[in-house]
Amino acid sequence: MPFDIQNFISNLINQEKSGVNKSADINTLLQQVISAQNQPSYVQTSGTIFPVNNQNNIVQTLCDSDGTRTETRSYDQNGELDKVVKDVYDDYGTLKERLIYDEDGKYTGKMSFESDPLTGVNKTISTDAYGNITDILESKQNPDGSKTSITRDASGNILSASKLEERNGQTIMTIFNAQGKRTGRQITQNGEVVQTINYSYNQAGKLEKSVYRDSEGELQRTLYFSYNSDGQIEKTTNRDAFGRTVEVLESTYNADGTRTTVRKNAEGEIIETTTFDKYGNQIEEI
Repeated sequence: MPFDIQNFISNLINQEKSGVNKSADINTLLQQVISAQNQPSYVQTSGTIFPVNNQNNIVQTLCDSDGTRTETRSYDQNGELDKVVKDVYDDYGTLKERLIYDEDGKYTGKMSFESDPLTGVNKTISTDAYGNITDILESKQNPDGSKTSITRDASGNILSASKLEERNGQTIMTIFNAQGKRTGRQITQNGEVVQTINYSYNQAGKLEKSVYRDSEGELQRTLYFSYNSDGQIEKTTNRDAFGRTVEVLESTYNADGTRTTVRKNAEGEIIETTTFDKYGNQIEEI
């Protein structure tokens, strides 16, 4: 099943609004995306497609004689109808709307699709049964091949954002919060998770720690960051999966704008000392 960044972000926002994922680990959300990417091939009979999603629910997709999807029905694990989505196209065959109905056939809202050929921005506007806008998803393909998506509320305020890019044969998805701070990143290669990183911040909005997990979701290491009175990083502590300190990097900021870092091992012994100019370029290493 191809990765649908629009559906992922929309679902994430809806879950946040409902409180389902108020305290969810971003790693769990990202794992759901990868699981969805690695589902078995679908079975198609007489214009009807029956794929199985990662919750073992059945999604039935109805197509017309040309193979164009016209309706999607999802069923719960008991085989009961859960939701119906009907696709509406314009005279040129472009998908314009998706009408959403509950298990009783009651209209609950829709998703409308717009595209601006000048800016390259595609919009998905979600509305409830009364026509009120619930959120707006904006996505754009960038010149470098990456794809950015921003979800806004009805007033245009940013709720979240994401970036999907290919780098050195790997697919990297990064999620940002409303303040533009990176909160999660997942790296995949050949459809398999390589690494997941979660980022958390202190009350001042400074990066407090980065948690690294492997392809199985097992903790690899955690980086802790502390700051001086000027808000500059003065210490980075690298701890392994058992909480043991592996390495410490201490930074000192000099009056001439240069910065000196001292790297120490677990025993506190100095491994190396490096000086950088005010632009971050290395100028000396001992």
